[in-house]
Amino acid sequence: MPTTVTIRDESVGARDVSQFMLQLPAEQITVEELIRSRVYQEVKDEVAKARSATTVRPLIARYRDDGELREAPDPGPMTLDWRAQFEVARDGFCQGAFLILVDDRQMEHLDQPITIEADTEIVFLRLTPLVGG
Repeated sequence: MPTTVTIRDESVGARDVSQFMLQLPAEQITVEELIRSRVYQEVKDEVAKARSATTVRPLIARYRDDGELREAPDPGPMTLDWRAQFEVARDGFCQGAFLILVDDRQMEHLDQPITIEADTEIVFLRLTPLVGG
C-alpha cells in the first residue's frame, strides 16, 4: 500500500534545509527503492515544470547562409531518462557522495530495509568535499 513521507535535504556546513513529500510504493522498502522513488519523482516534476514553461519559451532562431533570420523548429517536450538519473544517484550513494539517515540512523547498504511509520524522518545529507582533497 503506497505511503507518503517527508524528505529533508541537508548539506554539511550549510544552514538551508529543504523538504518535500514523497510517495513511496509501500511501508516496507529498501534504500535502493527509496532512492529510485525519489529520483523518479524529481524527474517527473522537472519534466512537468519544463512543459508548463513552453508558453514563455524564448524564440528559437537560426540564421541561414545568406544571413537572414528564420525560426527554428520547436525542439519539443523535455525528456529525461529517470533510469539513467537513478543509476547516477545510486552510484553516488555507494561512493559516499551523500548519506541517507532514517530516524537518525545511517543507512549503509542498498538492500537495507526501511519501515515507514507515521513519524519516520528521512534525511538526504549531501557531503561536501574538503578543499584540496
